[in-house]
Amino acid sequence: FPVALKNNGEPLIGGIVSFAMAQLFYISAFFQLTPWNSVYTGVIPYVVTLVFLILPAVIFYFRVYNPKRPKPIMIFAFVYGLVLCFFVSLAVNAFIAFGGYWIFLMLGGLVFLLSDAVMGETTIHGGRHPVWEFQVPWITYLIAQSLLLIGFFLLSHTMVGH
Repeated sequence: FPVALKNNGEPLIGGIVSFAMAQLFYISAFFQLTPWNSVYTGVIPYVVTLVFLILPAVIFYFRVYNPKRPKPIMIFAFVYGLVLCFFVSLAVNAFIAFGGYWIFLMLGGLVFLLSDAVMGETTIHGGRHPVWEFQVPWITYLIAQSLLLIGFFLLSHTMVGH
């Protein structure tokens, strides 16, 4: 990491942008499986989404934000977190509404959130560097991606939620 930092400047923004684009693709794929109005009926889905947007923002402020780090990294990381949390709220709401194979998207989203929370707590914050700083986020990331791929595959072949 120090060599990359020396040669390329701060490499995190490119990674954050690419992960945000991936989350936008997941959101798009989600809406290929089921429309908004089939998931967002009643007040509970809106409450779930608000919780998934507000609680991580509060956690970001207290555990990730570091005024000593470059401001663009903090801004991009915060916006990315909102996009990720919105996707996770969609998956949780779909599982509440439909059950079944939606559990894979919900679990994949939650594990993705765990993975990125660890990355935020360590690498994005920049002041905490436990020995497992890179292993835990990448292992949980691979688990999350696997769950999401399985979920999208199964759901696209059964069209649960339509």
